[in-house]
Amino acid sequence: CEGKVTEDVRLSCLNECSEVLEWLDMNSTELQKKQIECRHSELEKYCKPALSKLFAVSEAKKEKQADVKQEDSNQNGKDQPNQDNEAKCEDENVGNKTMDSSNPKPECNDAEMD
Repeated sequence: CEGKVTEDVRLSCLNECSEVLEWLDMNSTELQKKQIECRHSELEKYCKPALSKLFAVSEAKKEKQADVKQEDSNQNGKDQPNQDNEAKCEDENVGNKTMDSSNPKPECNDAEMD
């Protein structure tokens, strides 16, 4: 994680995860599925920008390593296919979002939890 997201963003995500876990622990016997799904959605919206940034950096690193391997194999006379056949999903707008006071976390309304 070092260098990929700011310390403030990292701590903010960890704090939000801790709050949700505490909420689950304290209310687990009384919660309805819809309430848990709503809280999960809140957490996902809050932390997704940071996670997307981490995965984008990781994916770029994998691609660079694959390119280097391909160049090395071509220079050695070996033609090896690129084995990185994973499907890639990217949301161009996700990386531009930040977590700060101008971007408050979403909240479930009571109507969604009934």
